[in-house]
Amino acid sequence: MTTLPLKKGEEKSLEDLKVRIHNVRWSTGSRLRVSVEISRAGGLSRKPLQVEAAVARYGNGYFGVPVQNRHSIAGEQIPFLPLEVVRQDFEILSPLMLPENKVSKEGLLEGAQLSLLIGHWEGQKGHRLDLEELVEEREEPVETVFALVDRVDSNNRNGHSSDAVRRQLELYRDPESIALILQRGPYSSKFWDTTLMAFLAKNVQESHKAQLLKRLKWSPVYGELMVRKGWAEEALPLLKSHLMAGRKVGPQSLLALIALGDKEMGPMLERQILNMHGKVLDTVMQGAAGHPGIDLDRIKREGWRRTKFGFGGDHVRVLWGAEAGDKEALRRMLVKSLDGKTWEKDILENWFAGQGGVTRLEQEWEKVEFSNDRWVIESP
Repeated sequence: MTTLPLKKGEEKSLEDLKVRIHNVRWSTGSRLRVSVEISRAGGLSRKPLQVEAAVARYGNGYFGVPVQNRHSIAGEQIPFLPLEVVRQDFEILSPLMLPENKVSKEGLLEGAQLSLLIGHWEGQKGHRLDLEELVEEREEPVETVFALVDRVDSNNRNGHSSDAVRRQLELYRDPESIALILQRGPYSSKFWDTTLMAFLAKNVQESHKAQLLKRLKWSPVYGELMVRKGWAEEALPLLKSHLMAGRKVGPQSLLALIALGDKEMGPMLERQILNMHGKVLDTVMQGAAGHPGIDLDRIKREGWRRTKFGFGGDHVRVLWGAEAGDKEALRRMLVKSLDGKTWEKDILENWFAGQGGVTRLEQEWEKVEFSNDRWVIESP
């Protein structure tokens, strides 16, 4: 990992390489666009280079990682010496996207630094970073490792298992490192959901609660973490504010809010439930039973209507439609069953037990009707 000032024209020599920041400019939004050039003499016959990971440290102490990355290679002919020049253009997240940020664009770049990890480029397949080597010992500064694992876990083309990333994170479970992780953010939703949430839920301590509450003011994901830790009572007031403002809250947070039984929150709770999918949707629906402000039948009707006319294909919503007597929903379940999906097949076999099961359902589809709140196959 090499670090240099985040300014246009800054450069650094590394053995037979030279790294140069070609350009730095702000996008129309809140992202920083950075172009980096890597040059190497006599490199055209070797594997091309690329920046494997990058992290920007801004003037106010926040960190940002790339969310977009474009790679290009060019050979420049110098007499008797081929020169490989690689350019990578990054769009890097910045604190400008955070409501609590009060620092200007100019202030963020004062004293800013860019850290880069340089490796080989393998074309569209990507280069597999050897995370197995990284887990042997802890590296400093801690932020550079977080940037690396964030990028690796968020970018499928590197092909790493989440287990390797988790093992790397385990080296940083001390309270000071946990505080740094909480401070840095925002993280990609994939990294948070698949890796970081479980790691933090296992390692945050009472001493981090004040920091979590501070972060919760700006993002409800920290409330989900607090609920999982058993600190729902402290988190619920801010989670309710996020809910009523229309922001997405996590499933455990939603269940905790539902448990309050507040009728005023009913419409916003229904809105959140309608945006959920799969097994977690089924769990939340069970938790919402009996809530004074939630109409489960209305949610089921609207959920199936959205699915029927093209807004997703969630199997739970399709089940709602079939339970309500819509034959199109039953058809979709049958198609899934015939395609080998056991969840749908088990339900249909149960519904049509004693009527020939899925086999007869397929064969005599035209004779299937919904009668007395159940599906039946008419007898000849």
